[in-house]
This record gives sequence, structure tokens and C-alpha cells, in this order.
Amino acid sequence: MNIYQPGEYNENKLFLFLQETDDYFVPAMSVRVNLRDWAVKMCKYAVIFEYELDGEIIGLGATYFNNAPAYSFGTYVCVKKEYQKEMYGVELIQKMIDFARENGSKGFKCEIRKSNKPLVKFYKLMGLEAVEEISVPNTTETGLIMQITFNEEK
Repeated sequence: MNIYQPGEYNENKLFLFLQETDDYFVPAMSVRVNLRDWAVKMCKYAVIFEYELDGEIIGLGATYFNNAPAYSFGTYVCVKKEYQKEMYGVELIQKMIDFARENGSKGFKCEIRKSNKPLVKFYKLMGLEAVEEISVPNTTETGLIMQITFNEEK
């Protein structure tokens, strides 16, 4: 896995991956955000976690990292469909959580659709809990903010 600090990742490379995997999400990410603008924002401000196989991106995660007392926010995780049963998603999310913990964040948060029961269950198994319901922009969906707070004792 490759980890890129803010400003290090190629925004065109990210934009192409976002376009290629856009329809993996319900509704598509492009319904909620401008993919080009989001790629620019993530490359500028997020830590990017990338799985590559034979020069092809097969999975990618992005976290807006914050030091305590703030939480880091996992803004994006996606693994190409043909690799989704091979644990890359679990490893990406675990690496994002571990990175936040190891670098002094208070915890880790992410937003998911409340109706995505398998993903809610998955994040609960990863140690996160639902802490807030929110409206998902440009949809009729309800979202959940899920988070894990790290032990503040070292």
C-alpha cells in the first residue's frame, strides 16, 4: 500500500479513478459532488491510501487528517469490484484508522448511508459506532456519522 501526504497525489489519476468507480455508489458520487473538484480537494488536503497491482489502482482511500482534539475524517474508500472480496477494503479502512491513531488524532469518523445495512454492520465490526444522523446532500437519503474515539492514554 502506498500512502501519500496532502499535495503528493496526482489529481488527474484520482479523478480518473473516481470516474471509473462512480457507479459503485448509490446514488453515484457525481450526483453529490463535482468529481473533478473533489479530486483536487482530496489531493490538496487528504492523506491518500492507494493499493496498486501491476500499475493499476485497485483500491483507494482518503482521510482528512486532524490532530486531537479533532477527529480525522475518512472521506472516501473504494475498491474495484473484481477485488472486493479480497480484503483490500478492510485493509484500507484499518490503515486509515491506524494512521489517524498513530499520528495523534482524537479518533476517526466517516459518513455512510443509513440504508446500507451491510456497510453499517461492517463499520461496527471495525469498532465504529453511529453517533449522528444527517441528510445526504442532493438525495432523499439519511446518512450516519460513524466514529471511533481513541484511548487518550498513551
